Amino acid sequence: RMDLYVELCGDVFYRDEVGNWEKAEGVPEAPTVLTWDGSGRRMLAVIHSSIILESADGEHWERLMSTDSPVRTLVATGSRLFVGTEQNGMLALARQDTGDVSAKLGKRSNGN
Repeated sequence: RMDLYVELCGDVFYRDEVGNWEKAEGVPEAPTVLTWDGSGRRMLAVIHSSIILESADGEHWERLMSTDSPVRTLVATGSRLFVGTEQNGMLALARQDTGDVSAKLGKRSNGN
């Protein structure tokens, strides 16, 4: 069961099912944001300030979505992903809304 991670000196580490820390080898570059989605059992990372990646094992990373504004925070709860962006505020996306949704994000902004 993988349930903890930490970013040190640009590297991502996760705790494997027996409690050992392992380096996540497949991250293409040091993420600007890194978080754990407990309900989805995955790590989420932001690279190039607006590309969100996901990984269930810390080794294989896939592009989940991209935004048209730099991402400052990610929070995953249940079936929703909350994306805090620099220009569009906090965006709430259902899991089925993920993908390359940069055109949709402006419509989901908080209006402030």
